[in-house]
Amino acid sequence: MLDEYNHPTKFGGESWRRPVGAALIFGGGLVLLDQLLHLGWLAPISVLAGGMVLLFAGHRQHSMGFTIAGWIVGGIGLGLALWFDLRAGWTGIQKVGLFLLSTGAGFALVSASLHRWYARFIWWPLFPLAVFASVGFTLLTTTLRIVDFALSLGIGLGLAFVIVGLVEKWIGMIIPGCLLFGSGLGVYIPWGTTYASTALSKTGVMLVLFGIGWVLITLLSRAITHRFIWWPLIPGGLQAVVGWGLYIGGEPGNAVNFISNTGSIVILIMGIYLLLMRRGIHQ
Repeated sequence: MLDEYNHPTKFGGESWRRPVGAALIFGGGLVLLDQLLHLGWLAPISVLAGGMVLLFAGHRQHSMGFTIAGWIVGGIGLGLALWFDLRAGWTGIQKVGLFLLSTGAGFALVSASLHRWYARFIWWPLFPLAVFASVGFTLLTTTLRIVDFALSLGIGLGLAFVIVGLVEKWIGMIIPGCLLFGSGLGVYIPWGTTYASTALSKTGVMLVLFGIGWVLITLLSRAITHRFIWWPLIPGGLQAVVGWGLYIGGEPGNAVNFISNTGSIVILIMGIYLLLMRRGIHQ
């Protein structure tokens, strides 16, 4: 079977001119019609309509290229339509956030539709999805502190890396994913909340959460290699011990509760892991 990206009748040669031309004519026609009729709602949906034309061409020609372009353009078009049609009560920041979420939804549909129609897992759309969705969610729901962006991007990109690593069996993706996840929590919880009161204790909390990210690498490695990779526990353990020491130095009165809480988190993660694993731990 020839690659859909390189086949001259799919996305190369002259075949791209007709669908792209149709999309431009359809979208431009809606803009012109809106100016003539003064309806006010046709122009905002012109980009979305152009994306749907490309998507139709992709489905009819079995072209991955047009399918990808259709969903991405459609997501951008939906964001633009919402931008112009939202009520005046929405702020500019909130409109940007909703636009980014809509664009991210286009990338999500790229991955989902290609898996459904072509039975192939295309992993690269997960990363722009994570970025657009994380930033958009932050703009919509937070006060726009740096720690808010650190949390959303850390968790969003971390999940994208971990999902790709688990599906493709790539430990090289799981490692940055777990570290990003731990870093997002490690920046937000001590510096974005009132969990710790002094700079020394905040640094301690941050290091302990960074260490939990290393522990996740060891646990998830078992899912793709059928054995545990133990070396991440060395930097993770060192960071946890140093973090506990700093926290004890900053808030000695709360040291016992903090150590027990972080230990409980690790135990909880291990318990969830064991419940989700289908294979026996001795296999």
